[in-house]
Amino acid sequence: MSYFNFAFARLVVMDNSVKVREGMLDLLRVCIEVGRKEVRTHMKQLLPLWWQSCSDTAPEVARAATGALAALFPVELKRLELLLQPRLCTAVCAYLRAALT
Repeated sequence: MSYFNFAFARLVVMDNSVKVREGMLDLLRVCIEVGRKEVRTHMKQLLPLWWQSCSDTAPEVARAATGALAALFPVELKRLELLLQPRLCTAVCAYLRAALT
């Protein structure tokens, strides 16, 4: 799973191909369906980029990211609580600040 984290970070953000980004997020959804507990241990690394992918300019990618998020947190209220946590927002902002500088 640690190699998946590396590949996920590279391909979901840096790849220009919509099909590659969508494919990685579909693979993440399958990983969640197969091994939910394993994915939860890597949430700190995956979630900032995953959350960013939910608002991708390509609708297919955004739909795949939202579908993977729904697979991990099936109840919409739990997803909303997760995305509104101050620690998550701080982590996403810190990641983006480091990536853009």
